[in-house]
Amino acid sequence: MITLTRTDGRWLVEMTTYLDDRPGSLAQLARTVATHGANITRFVFNRADSPNRVELTVEVRSAMRAGALVEHLERQGLLDPREEEAASAMPDPEAILTMRVRLVDQPGTLAEFAELLAEHDANVIFMQYDRSLAPGQCEMSMVAPSADEAAALLTDITESKYDYHVEYRGSDPEAYHEIIGLSAVEVFFLRLRESLPEEARRELRDLVAQSEQLERSLIEFRRESARSEESLAASEIFENVLELATMSLRKLGPHFTLKCTGPLPVSPTVNLYALAPPTGSTCYLLDDGAELTAIDTGFGLYYEDWKQWVTRLGLSPATITRVFLTHADADHAGFAGALQAEFGARVFAHPEAERIFRDGNRAAGSGSALMVLNEHFTHLVNAFTRAQHPQTIEALQPTEGEAGGLRRLAGFSVGDVPFEVLESLGGHTPGQVFYLAPDHGLLFCGDYLIDFRSLSDHDKARLSVPKYLMISTNVNSRVFAEEMGLLQRMMVKLDERLRAEGRQARVFPGHGEPYHVDEARAIGAWQLNEGAA
Repeated sequence: MITLTRTDGRWLVEMTTYLDDRPGSLAQLARTVATHGANITRFVFNRADSPNRVELTVEVRSAMRAGALVEHLERQGLLDPREEEAASAMPDPEAILTMRVRLVDQPGTLAEFAELLAEHDANVIFMQYDRSLAPGQCEMSMVAPSADEAAALLTDITESKYDYHVEYRGSDPEAYHEIIGLSAVEVFFLRLRESLPEEARRELRDLVAQSEQLERSLIEFRRESARSEESLAASEIFENVLELATMSLRKLGPHFTLKCTGPLPVSPTVNLYALAPPTGSTCYLLDDGAELTAIDTGFGLYYEDWKQWVTRLGLSPATITRVFLTHADADHAGFAGALQAEFGARVFAHPEAERIFRDGNRAAGSGSALMVLNEHFTHLVNAFTRAQHPQTIEALQPTEGEAGGLRRLAGFSVGDVPFEVLESLGGHTPGQVFYLAPDHGLLFCGDYLIDFRSLSDHDKARLSVPKYLMISTNVNSRVFAEEMGLLQRMMVKLDERLRAEGRQARVFPGHGEPYHVDEARAIGAWQLNEGAA
């Protein structure tokens, strides 16, 4: 839309123009404006919002000149809306510059400055100038081809006697979010620069570059996270979750380790192993002497390394005949499909898990206000951690009764150990279940009842595990808190019954160390409302 207004004997032309996201585009536009004796009075461009759209206001002496300028821009195709397309190269942090520069308020001055930028192949990613607010003062961010070229550009700007102030130059990770104009994809990879080796960063860059859907997911997450206070609060945690997923790439092959706890005797015929990979969920293996039963798996990218380590422990992955999933998140179900494809393992889960796998949305069916946000979350984490979903799922069927306020589903046995399956209320994610062996005092609870003391300082500080597990990835935090109380009270009652028999109840969470119920009570980790139902 083009608006022509007469004011103080001159004509103001307000319009939206469209530029290619490449060095020299600004110079072309500014040169065309200067050719018609027009003076730019307002210029707004933010590549993070749109890689092509520019809001432009120019001042000309006559309506005839205004018409000639518009026709010229039209012939150049600069007034034609286009499909938004951003340059795909990841910038070198040392080549990013943010500055304020003073330009004389007259026709042609922006064109001259833009030509200087073009000579150094510097691509403008943000520019804001408004004469009515700050005459002559222009704010801009740009990306040069290299750190050396950025330095050469600053030298030329100085020698050309421009009055300017550099506000950002370098690779300070904490400042990436402050640089206006960087896309969500660029910010993401710049933040990972400090935590991932170049090979892993390159693999992720290639993955995003080859997948338009992945790039859209990153961009759309950014947009969705700004729509409400609740989702905005999740934005930082979301990036921490992605960082956790991508950090896993550092732990493959010779860098992979598997922390094993066990064998823990459960019954005369069944032993339990807790297998914790470098990141993600613990996989529990129950050995009845003839076959193995798994409760949860880890990230898909760990599958090959995980098999080798399990073999070294004297166990055979080929004997895993059943996999029971607590829920469908990538860190708990990431290689369930691989076990099924390679060894024919049967995969059991809540009926809602199948919809989550199919829809690619961990909040599918929840009605959560953050449904769209969770869809992007699910797609990105699944892709970055190479999730391998099972082709077929055997749904855990409803049955009669409840335990601790949670509905029972059909149970199963491992050797001489019977298990009850309890359906969650959907606080963390739809399709969450808990596996309880009441006769033996065992609870496998996924992302509930985690003992955060057992998480390393590295995990707590670097990966923000408590924050992302306890806040951002819950579909409904209020319901999640309610479920925590139900589980705690149920396990306290079970522990009291078993202690009368000289035994104890234990909790086996998806993250951190297993622990006894009385340990949690002794340190006050469980805030019990004894009067609750």
